[in-house]
Amino acid sequence: MIKGVFLIDVTGDILVKYTCSIIKKEEVDMAIYSIRSSSTVPPFLESFGSFILFQKEDEIFVVCFCESGKYSLFSSQYLLNMISGIKIGINDSLTIESVKKNFPKIYEIIDQSLNNGFPFLDEPNVILGCLDSINDTLPIDYRYPWRTSIPQKGPQELYAEVIETMDLKNYYGDSNSFVSLRGSIYIHSKLDGIPICSISTTAPNQHDHVSYHRCVDPRQYISRRISFIPPNKDFCLMSYSTKMKVGNLPIMVVPKFSWSLTCMVFEIFLRIDSSLPNIFNDVVLSFSLPEGLFSASMASPSGKCFYDKEKRSIEWILSEVTSGQSYLLNGSASIGPGYQPDKNHIIVFIHFKAPGYIASGLKIDTIDVEDNTSKISKAIRYITKSGSYSFNVCIN
Repeated sequence: MIKGVFLIDVTGDILVKYTCSIIKKEEVDMAIYSIRSSSTVPPFLESFGSFILFQKEDEIFVVCFCESGKYSLFSSQYLLNMISGIKIGINDSLTIESVKKNFPKIYEIIDQSLNNGFPFLDEPNVILGCLDSINDTLPIDYRYPWRTSIPQKGPQELYAEVIETMDLKNYYGDSNSFVSLRGSIYIHSKLDGIPICSISTTAPNQHDHVSYHRCVDPRQYISRRISFIPPNKDFCLMSYSTKMKVGNLPIMVVPKFSWSLTCMVFEIFLRIDSSLPNIFNDVVLSFSLPEGLFSASMASPSGKCFYDKEKRSIEWILSEVTSGQSYLLNGSASIGPGYQPDKNHIIVFIHFKAPGYIASGLKIDTIDVEDNTSKISKAIRYITKSGSYSFNVCIN
């Protein structure tokens, strides 16, 4: 899903700004920073859970903000088509002068291309319906174009999955630690007819940014209750972000580094918060040694440890952890020529996935289908996982 399109010059000044939904200031700042700080801007990057596409045309960067990289090919092709349409429409190349001169027409072209250019082609169900159709008309109901009119075969299903991703940048000795939480409610729907579904949720904290799939009926919206006519397959019903405090982390790392003339010794404590499920799997801690350190050796009573000599990276894999418990990794590395402790820091990364746990406390109370007498399989699942989850330790 495309959230907006910006036209930005090489100095980072925004010339045209068109938004379809909320774009965070951090995302815009990341795009501007990428343009200003590098002579070679990457074609795409991921920032704060969003996907940003860059296309340099003449003197202007056309930047497309997307909700994810899932439909990046569609967005990339849309971007190229839209740029071509703009250049044809203004009958000129894209320069600062031409963009300022033709601002109203450029804005209208972007508006028309996003809203009326290729209606609903970002919906996978409609794309599949177009490919599978052998008739002259598309197999869709124009009242609900995200649904195909092809009858559903097999059992009736309606599943909900809440997935939250936690990003953390923790700086020891610095109060400027950053933590964010973003989540999505995914729906798997396999229902006949035109089903009217609803879910009721409770959440202890108010969300900062919320966006809904176009199938949500705003006329039926009630606080904590969402009514919708779903697409025929998997889709994201709702996405949101919320604030968290650094003190409420599910997994905390306390690293200690010390050194002598010949080696550096490290001791890393990993604490699992008691609010997490009793047992969950696949927690991975990793970090890279600074230049000048080599021949690392590690030991831990739990999990497995690996050292990559070429990358000077250490990986500690805990196949199973228990809530409320602490785990310890001990190790050392030899000091060689070129090691300068005054100029080094180590970033410790954590990767985890905790089924059955939601960090924000959001809960789906009910999931219903109105006026449906057939037997429907229903299920709700919760997962919290790490995004960029890191602890930055200065070792000088």
